[in-house]
Amino acid sequence: MKQQFQDLLQKYSFLFDSLFFYLSIGGLAIFWLSASLYEDMKKVDELKIRLDVLQAKHTLWQKSQDKENLFYEQIKTAHPQFLEKNLENLCLDEELVYSTNRSCSLQEEEIRSFGKIEEVEVKLDKPIEVRRNGLLQLLSIIDGIKTPSLAIVEKPPQIIIQDFQLTRKNHGNEEETYELALRLIKRQKKPHS
Repeated sequence: MKQQFQDLLQKYSFLFDSLFFYLSIGGLAIFWLSASLYEDMKKVDELKIRLDVLQAKHTLWQKSQDKENLFYEQIKTAHPQFLEKNLENLCLDEELVYSTNRSCSLQEEEIRSFGKIEEVEVKLDKPIEVRRNGLLQLLSIIDGIKTPSLAIVEKPPQIIIQDFQLTRKNHGNEEETYELALRLIKRQKKPHS
């Protein structure tokens, strides 16, 4: 019986050899497919990360575009003489300005152009003495903020304070007065554009 079993094993040994061969090939194929699937999953994860980064960049770009469009809309509708007109009105109000000579004017120093935008550096031709309320009104004009005592009708350009020198003055009374020297940058739409 033992002999018969050995003969039978010899007769069908090629099947065992080929079974081992096929199992080996199948195992290698499964290993290769698993490794390939793992690499593909890594690539998909990397692509997801890149897509998230691109979406974040697009969101930042869109916010930047929205801010830029809002800025262009603001300067497009701005009154070209906003600052000069409102500042002169402020200087004429004796409750706000302390000086006996109430004239104040802005001097344009440098004009730069960027596409459709004009940037003008302006400064007060001479320092002015303002009362505390006048100073608050002036800052409201620069920010384009309407207050109960300040009726701004026109739309302001973008105004940036470049230099702001404030010195407290003592005139013997209890009223707070300040000497103000001011330099601003005014951004507005280029004339005739």
